[in-house]
Amino acid sequence: MATPSRQAMDNVECCFKNCQKTSKVLKPGDARVNIRAFEPKTKQAMVVNWKEGGAATFHPSCWAELYKATKTSSPSISLSDVERSMILDANKTAEYHDSDAAISQAAENIVRILRQSRYCIAFTGAGISTAAGIGDFRGIDGKWTERDKVKNYGA
Repeated sequence: MATPSRQAMDNVECCFKNCQKTSKVLKPGDARVNIRAFEPKTKQAMVVNWKEGGAATFHPSCWAELYKATKTSSPSISLSDVERSMILDANKTAEYHDSDAAISQAAENIVRILRQSRYCIAFTGAGISTAAGIGDFRGIDGKWTERDKVKNYGA
């Protein structure tokens, strides 16, 4: 299953229960991190509002704070062993989306560089096709990610 385009995305709320942003709502053009871990047996006493299938969406700073809490002790974030494992698992396939404003600024910079260049060569790598709707192997819904979840967690 391909990741939906930004135009098709709805407003979503940051899944970090301790989110300190003025607006917890992420609009389609906002920067975000989409993750998917294994489905927990229970969601009690967790700091993430896990959605169906172990999915969650965060402000980039909220995700960074959560991930950091898996590595070091944090007075404001108390992770259970299960949730720590979920976050570490999800980090392997986390999808980072820049804001529309950041993408526009980067595009303007590329245009400036190209206009000043005499020659242009472009190399693309993994991930260029997912934006075009072509399925991947290691993304949130990737073929190998799905296979590993069945193998490791019976999901």
